[in-house]
Amino acid sequence: IVSSSYGMAGQRCLAGSRVVVVGDVYGDLMDRVVALADQLVVGDGMAEGVTMGPVVSAESKERILAALGEAEDLGATFVLDGRNVKPVGGAGSENGYFIGPTIVADLDPRHGVEGRELFGPVINVHRVDTLVEAIALSNDTEFGNAAAVFTSSGAVAAEFERGIRAGNVGVNAFPAPPANVTMGGYGASFYGDLHVCGAAPLDFFTDQKLVVTRW
Repeated sequence: IVSSSYGMAGQRCLAGSRVVVVGDVYGDLMDRVVALADQLVVGDGMAEGVTMGPVVSAESKERILAALGEAEDLGATFVLDGRNVKPVGGAGSENGYFIGPTIVADLDPRHGVEGRELFGPVINVHRVDTLVEAIALSNDTEFGNAAAVFTSSGAVAAEFERGIRAGNVGVNAFPAPPANVTMGGYGASFYGDLHVCGAAPLDFFTDQKLVVTRW
């Protein structure tokens, strides 16, 4: 969760921006995630020991901070608040576009703060009682790029694979397929006519011919 959500400061298409926790493991899981996130060192990527750099621009930072402020106004809980992070590194780092690892809870998943892609180091976390609820909440979005389930149950994994609406699915791993495998998202996470990588792009350059014969 930590490496998926905070790697590249959350600025990648397969970042795990939503975590749905089933059952009573919520407290223990959040303790572990926060402990690992607290070990990340935010700052100048050229500085020794830094493990998370800035977001890409001032506009990006302002957009993310505005969304987090809106979430706070709506009554969201900040399990981890990275808005006032003190970056380390070279001269001028404090004026850079830095946001620390952030975890937001108790926010309505249908609200726009979560419904749009922040593309930053922010996790929205939810608690549910059943896998059915988890799949329904995960699918309640116009986006559908990637999803993963972590479980020791084969039945749970199979139900998740069948029910989740995402183009890339992981079981006990985040789905980051190699370039020779066709990949692509669903819904608003898909743009164009064909998915990318693997054999799929070849269809663009291929004229199919169907021949039906009967002897």
